[in-house]
Amino acid sequence: MKNIISLFLLCVTIAFTSAQEFDKQIANAKSAYDAGNYEDSRFAVQNALHEIDMKIGQKVLAVLPEKIDNMAYVAASDQIAGSETTFAGLFIERTWDNSGAENLEFSVITDSPLIGTVNTFLALPSIMISSDSNQKKIKVEGFKAMLEKKVDENNNITGFSLMLPYSNALLQLNYNGTTTEEAFLSMLKQIPVTKITEIAR
Repeated sequence: MKNIISLFLLCVTIAFTSAQEFDKQIANAKSAYDAGNYEDSRFAVQNALHEIDMKIGQKVLAVLPEKIDNMAYVAASDQIAGSETTFAGLFIERTWDNSGAENLEFSVITDSPLIGTVNTFLALPSIMISSDSNQKKIKVEGFKAMLEKKVDENNNITGFSLMLPYSNALLQLNYNGTTTEEAFLSMLKQIPVTKITEIAR
């Protein structure tokens, strides 16, 4: 019980601090703008946007499960990077692992350079991609996605990947290990895709 209370107080403190920092950066931006110092105003706005990115990332990680099948999430692997620290936009990542035997990597990247490539693939008629048995189009909670089976030189399955574009973001899942397509899709069902797209637009 004491641990739960401590965790709650920590979350409240982080939320309060983030809100304070956001308000501070907005005030700095307005002050610099009014003074005609547009470079400093732009910098303060970027810092405020960074605070928003951090908050979005925290909310996305909060709705992800701590376990998927036999894999537990690796707390140290959780990452959130805002637009000021990445070449793209917001970057969110989590990894689940089963003592090195298998792992599942989740990420959301806004303004990813891969969005155009994936959308082009998803727009192709099925007859044009049927020659590659390792790639296909599927639907996940109403969203179109690209599913790829990863194989070695002997055509043995080494994993699966999924890329799902929405709005200006790309949701990715990469599984490394030996499994079936049905088992991978079962893992996917444990990810609240629609909720994530609503949070991280």
